[in-house]
Amino acid sequence: MTRKKVKLAWVENVKSRATSLQKMRVGLLKKVKELTILCDVRALAIIFSPNKTEPMVWPSVEATHGLLGEFFALPKLVQKKKESSFESYLKEKTQKIHEQLMKSNKKKKDYVIDEMMMQLQNNRRIADLNLTEIYALLSFSRDTILLCRKKLDFLQFPPLRDLPVFPSKMQVEEFKTITNDVFVGQDNERAGRTDKATRRINVDIFKEQQHYNEQ
Repeated sequence: MTRKKVKLAWVENVKSRATSLQKMRVGLLKKVKELTILCDVRALAIIFSPNKTEPMVWPSVEATHGLLGEFFALPKLVQKKKESSFESYLKEKTQKIHEQLMKSNKKKKDYVIDEMMMQLQNNRRIADLNLTEIYALLSFSRDTILLCRKKLDFLQFPPLRDLPVFPSKMQVEEFKTITNDVFVGQDNERAGRTDKATRRINVDIFKEQQHYNEQ
């Protein structure tokens, strides 16, 4: 039976808080002891509890004084080498979260590209792609080319041109608003012609970017 996940939150009830402290303290000391045995390291634990003047010391006061004395006898550079502060801990955790987010975004991007490729193989035309999809396809193509070039680093290649700047959400909304205002009251036939013209523009953009990448 798996242990129930502990909710990391302040225990308001005094009696429950004292009980939790007792249980967690016993578990912590057990883990420290296991660490010294399994990993063959020297460790100590000092736990300060509310309403108690003396802290709990493990394994003993004498052993703790001896180990701390050896540590402070080391040069300052050695002491600081593996020192961990709250700031460094947060920085490390932030870096890990950022890396996880980057991996998650990459998986999502790869999934979108795979879906788009499947659709293009199943009779969907490039002219049917919207601006976001075209930009994603261009970005994927450029990343793939750079990856292949990296594997062939013994060859010389001309630099790739940067992708065109993707319009911001505000610019896209302004474009939609202007387009809607212009075509209010026009018939479906004229609106259909405009949609085809827009698709041709998107295709031209894609072809132009392909030409840049081939250079």
